[in-house]
Amino acid sequence: LHRNFRIQLSCAFFYGIIQTCTRIILLHYELNDIPISRDDALLFWTEVVRNAILGYFCSISWSFAFERFIATHYWKWYEPAPPSTLLV
Repeated sequence: LHRNFRIQLSCAFFYGIIQTCTRIILLHYELNDIPISRDDALLFWTEVVRNAILGYFCSISWSFAFERFIATHYWKWYEPAPPSTLLV
């Protein structure tokens, strides 16, 4: 696998772990009937992170498609994997 593809898969795996942790925190709030207040910073940041990662996972297919498009059309430059391919 090309370096860029491995980086994308590693990021997706890492963000998946973070998503799982935020979901566990939210389940803890829901199952234990913890009252939700406006001053609860943990709940606020858990929601923010969960929504940001959801946006990442919704756009990851476009990211893979764009990277494969560049790799297909500019294969002579892309295949040797010079450092400039990380910009893609």
